[in-house]
Amino acid sequence: HYTLKQLDPAITALKASLSAAPQGPHADAARLVLAEAQRDAGQKQAALTTLASLCKTGSPSPLAAQAHFLRGQPKMAAGDAAGASTDFAEVCKQWPDSQLVPRALLALGWAQLRKDDPQAAEATMGRLIEQYGDDPLAQQAFYGRASARQQAGKFTAALDDLKAVLKAKPNGPQPSAALHGRALCSDGRHGES
Repeated sequence: HYTLKQLDPAITALKASLSAAPQGPHADAARLVLAEAQRDAGQKQAALTTLASLCKTGSPSPLAAQAHFLRGQPKMAAGDAAGASTDFAEVCKQWPDSQLVPRALLALGWAQLRKDDPQAAEATMGRLIEQYGDDPLAQQAFYGRASARQQAGKFTAALDDLKAVLKAKPNGPQPSAALHGRALCSDGRHGES
């Protein structure tokens, strides 16, 4: 990471470059770098504005996909699950071949859960598992889909996903969360119709 002293001149130079050639051949890259510098300098609203300008260009550039993804992250952190969902879904829709799609699907699924839409979250996590099963994010999607299914009252299906999480022996907090979820689903399953 750079210091604020180093970021200020970079931000100024990038803004000048964009003012001089707003549609130049490297304008999208400059906008993306500018947004990241603004974010690192603590200028969160300026970074979001810059990302929004890159998203508005209608550029088919993969950098625009990255801008949508980066714009969705702070929205999600701020509790704007609907806004985040829009950006993550846009990545999947407009750039289906992007390497960001698995990450966008996972983030979209969690945003849908936060919007209290477990059916959409279950479908999104399922898409990640089916289309990107070899991606390490697929294991996280099993846990996300289990959460969606649990929220929807589908306890038996949620248990199956939690078993897949535990079978994969993941690192981090997932094993204990999966064990906890498995206990909750086991209790809930008795009332499942």
